[in-house]
Amino acid sequence: MTRPKLILTAFAFIIPLLVVALPQNALADDWKLSGHWIIDSFESRISDQTIQRGYTVTLQNREVMMAIPANISDSDFKLRVDSIDLLPSGVEHVKKNELHVGPIIEIHHDANVDQMSQEFLLRIAVNRPGRYNRIWLRRWNPKAQTWDRIRNQVDDLHMWAVATFKEPGIYAAFEAQDVEEGIASWFPDRRDMVAAHNGYPIGSHLRVTNLDNAKSIIVTVVSRGPYVPGRVVDLSHDAFNQIASPGQGVARVGIWAVDALMSGQVLGATVTRQESAPAPAVQAPAISAKPLVGNKNVDSSIRAIAYASMNIDTGDIVSAKNADKPYPLASLTKLMTALVVLDKNPDWGKLVTYEPDDNADGAKLYIQYGDKVNVRDLWYTMLIGSANNAAKMLRKSTGLSVPEFRDAMNAKAQSLGLSTLSFYEPTGLDVKNVGSASDYVRLAQIAFQKDKIREATLMSAYSFNTAGRNEPHTIRTLNKMINSGWQLTGTKTGYTGEAHWCLVAQVKGKTTNKNVIAVTLGSPSDAWRYADMDSALNAGFK
Repeated sequence: MTRPKLILTAFAFIIPLLVVALPQNALADDWKLSGHWIIDSFESRISDQTIQRGYTVTLQNREVMMAIPANISDSDFKLRVDSIDLLPSGVEHVKKNELHVGPIIEIHHDANVDQMSQEFLLRIAVNRPGRYNRIWLRRWNPKAQTWDRIRNQVDDLHMWAVATFKEPGIYAAFEAQDVEEGIASWFPDRRDMVAAHNGYPIGSHLRVTNLDNAKSIIVTVVSRGPYVPGRVVDLSHDAFNQIASPGQGVARVGIWAVDALMSGQVLGATVTRQESAPAPAVQAPAISAKPLVGNKNVDSSIRAIAYASMNIDTGDIVSAKNADKPYPLASLTKLMTALVVLDKNPDWGKLVTYEPDDNADGAKLYIQYGDKVNVRDLWYTMLIGSANNAAKMLRKSTGLSVPEFRDAMNAKAQSLGLSTLSFYEPTGLDVKNVGSASDYVRLAQIAFQKDKIREATLMSAYSFNTAGRNEPHTIRTLNKMINSGWQLTGTKTGYTGEAHWCLVAQVKGKTTNKNVIAVTLGSPSDAWRYADMDSALNAGFK
């Protein structure tokens, strides 16, 4: 059977109807609240008129939406919905192999649950694009001190978790680290039971189960991919044929990782990359012996999908979340672009002509085709303004073709032992530019050792004139770390719709002189990007 779409459809139906303004009315003082800091709040009496029409409560710029269906109750009732900052009792009661994601919602109402004709609908933004771990919505049970699961759905791109409920309480979403769920397709391959996956080391073994017919297989990861939104794994033709007809093209699957002995042990919990040996029949490349970081001293206030904080003086990653899985890097890619350009000993005065192939979406330098810009000005334009066409012109200035430059980027990553970093082009616009937080934080630390890179990323503005037409340009940074109060020694931002808000920053302690660098990948908003970085840097100083 296919996954029902009732809840998502119901939300689409209700929202256009819910336009009734509500009078504000304080709730009774004896309503017991959690006492946590409130990020955003809604409080009102739901009148008979509103009950007849329905209403939708929205918090945190629509990151939280709670729909009150029409005619849910026979009488008016009081309602308060808070978005709070911390989980009750912290992270110690979160289930093993689960991580909290998205807002935390505390709901109070005095409606008679037994007389309700319908349930409330709750939608929480989890913002996990490119991540296909199973998402559970859970309700806090204060007596048992447990997070109890409620039935929920997640959209195919893993942006929203949706559930229905009647009982008041505290609700939150959690990401299972030991199971993924998404779409599988197939590719032609002579090997029988192999797969392409972006998250697990080459040679890993995965159990793949068709969620519609419960058929399962064990496959070995032999390559990276897929690179299609919503697709979590690609199977060889013969492997796919074991769980579904290749003629149907795709299947909805669940994925569990098992160790080389098929014991059911979750990869990443206790198995290092060196220990995850390939199956005898598969000739897989050697796996780095660098141990996995995983989740280490996790700061639960950080909303980013993944982060890593490193003490530069010792080389140790001291705090991290989801630190070993690769995620889209967006414009953080440009630090690798800069390293490759430096490796080619650039002629800073060389003029580069702007051509149609250099045009790019997103941030760009606004010049005309035929304009000439020297390498020095392109350098600062790329690292201060994150201009994508400047990055493409810098690639062209090296004399390398697009494939050659791509190969140079990946060869650089491999030479540094950063095995999860994989680059496709120099701007970061392509979702195939990926890397783990643990590997990227080390790359950035190497990049910031270069005077030319460090100097450019710390500048707030840069002015120049194009050659020929002598047109003036001033490039200004949008990176709020520049004036944040931290003693910066390097920084870079990144954003795409797939990567969300990313940031790397290197700082020196004002009193301790300790050097710390942190990267955050996939924060849910621009504001959260900087809040996450503050927390990640503070974690690095502990």
